[in-house]
Amino acid sequence: MVTEKAMELGQAIVESAEFKEYEEAKKNFEQNEEAVALLGEYTHKEERMRQLVSSGSFDSEEMKTLSAEIELLRQAAVAHPLIIELNRAQAAFSGVMAMVNNIITAYINPEAATATGGCSGDCASCAGCR
Repeated sequence: MVTEKAMELGQAIVESAEFKEYEEAKKNFEQNEEAVALLGEYTHKEERMRQLVSSGSFDSEEMKTLSAEIELLRQAAVAHPLIIELNRAQAAFSGVMAMVNNIITAYINPEAATATGGCSGDCASCAGCR
């Protein structure tokens, strides 16, 4: 019975508007070479910065240049419409998953769920599930 209910839950999640919007935003992002390259370059430069910092022996001029490049890439990324939409859709879907996890936790361990501000199990006091 638990397995069947888990499969039903999985199907309901896949059919949710939030999941569909996330999948669409992800597909649109992945099909846009500019957006993918922008995020890739940003990630690459951040990794380079982490390597320089962890090595302990870095050139301050290189760090300054790299910091400026990273900031420009960050500004471009947060302004790119496809990246904005992907982040929005991902946050919305993450919210749904957090709500599902909170509800499950409330049934398994009601004391822990209420102590952490999660679902109390009293749906009358909550607008999150409806």
